[in-house]
Amino acid sequence: MTGIPATQNAVQIVGVDQIQVVSDKPVDPVGPHQMLLQVEACGICFSDTKLLHAFDSHPRKSEIVKGLSAEELAEIPSYQPGLAATVPGHEPVGRVVAVGDAVANWKAGDRVLVQADWKHLRTARSNGAFGYNFEGALQEYVVIDERCVISPEGEKFLLPVAEAPSAAAVGLIEPWATVEAAYAL
Repeated sequence: MTGIPATQNAVQIVGVDQIQVVSDKPVDPVGPHQMLLQVEACGICFSDTKLLHAFDSHPRKSEIVKGLSAEELAEIPSYQPGLAATVPGHEPVGRVVAVGDAVANWKAGDRVLVQADWKHLRTARSNGAFGYNFEGALQEYVVIDERCVISPEGEKFLLPVAEAPSAAAVGLIEPWATVEAAYAL
């Protein structure tokens, strides 16, 4: 991974109402099924404050019980359920900068928007999610496992983004879609 630093800046939630800004968080290595995403921009959402206040009691911070095996989950460095410190941030746009040998659907250079609700990965009370039990994008780089972002039915949770829109504009797609959906109902 040429040009990728060993450490990075990150925001971590480490407990209930406990947040840390760190300047030396390791950049996780990329395994065979994984991609390294360099974050261009990431929104901060009220849902991030819910995670901060609930931490390990948040339904999306709990362990995955269906969708990936314990062995598969152990291979994913960004999987941080329960009391493990995590990085929030589920409204990002970024660029794939490295891919593992088994990644079939994305390549280095792809610009993507992360759809955070990984509904095929179930916790006891909710869905697995980017920015909750899988580290999010309030860091410079994040590892995303391809098995997390493609459902068994083929639905993809990394959406291609053209070069033209600014990172800030793309980062607003998820919150704007939420507002649109709320008013449509």
